[in-house]
Amino acid sequence: MSVTTKPLARLLNRGTLAVLLFAGLAWAGAAGALWVGQEHLLFKPVPLPPDVRLSDEPDVSERFVEVPGARLSVLELRLQDPKAKSAI
Repeated sequence: MSVTTKPLARLLNRGTLAVLLFAGLAWAGAAGALWVGQEHLLFKPVPLPPDVRLSDEPDVSERFVEVPGARLSVLELRLQDPKAKSAI
């Protein structure tokens, strides 16, 4: 009994190769789109009115940082006794 070995190109017909090529290109396109748009996907900028307070908690203070073309709001979180709330 003789076993004939066929090259991979003969085993896979053109339709299978086309499907694999299309799937690879679709995956590469989706990965590229996520890489390019990841900042917008994670940090969608939503301008708020200037009088909106971000937090009313007593241990949170809000400060502002002036940058060219904008005024950024910074929240400073403070614990009264940080050593007492250790996770260890």
